[in-house]
Amino acid sequence: MSQPSPSPGRKRFVLTRMTALAVVAFALTSLSSTAGAARTDVSGTIALQSDPATRSITSALSYGATARFDTSVSGRMAAKAYLYTNVVCLQGDTVVYQASNMDLSAGFTLVDQDGQNLVWDGRAAICHGTLVYRIDGRNPTIEYLDQTVFEVD
Repeated sequence: MSQPSPSPGRKRFVLTRMTALAVVAFALTSLSSTAGAARTDVSGTIALQSDPATRSITSALSYGATARFDTSVSGRMAAKAYLYTNVVCLQGDTVVYQASNMDLSAGFTLVDQDGQNLVWDGRAAICHGTLVYRIDGRNPTIEYLDQTVFEVD
């Protein structure tokens, strides 16, 4: 018996365990790699933002907290380029949270996301915040400029 296909205007994304591991492994090992167009001289850093009350970097956040990042970028960006922050959280080898934002000052509320086929039960997770540089065009280029790892309790 065949299953009905998704409606034409709606795509269904399924992230398997192996795909999730491949995505995270690629991000961890390819912080300076490119795929496609010529590389530009852009560099950047990302760090979990300091706690304003204590002025110290928090290495662990609680489920439901908002992760914010301090970023810095230098160099000349290409004409069709942009930056964004990507956050992926895992419990073991299962992705439980994934979000991106082009507003580098935006926060990421670390909770289960309805409608993304990811289930976060509130238990501890390891998260990766990545500063990404993308150049659009015929052969898009994606560079992982920097990454920070933090825990969610």
